[in-house]
Amino acid sequence: MFNQAIDTVQNGKKVIVNTFVKDEVIQKELVKLIEAQTKLYQGWVDTTLTLAETLVKVYKNPFAQGAK
Repeated sequence: MFNQAIDTVQNGKKVIVNTFVKDEVIQKELVKLIEAQTKLYQGWVDTTLTLAETLVKVYKNPFAQGAK
């Protein structure tokens, strides 16, 4: 779900770079940067979602764990 939104934004960046940057060396480096950003953002989102899911599982019912 979130990865699709990230891909959409990042692909938009690639289109802008490929359209407006005419120097092929700079264009290639900017595309590499955008791809690295994509991996970073997707990893960050996956980590955050995993953390949130874990917290919900652990604290969903504190009384089931013996809390008073």
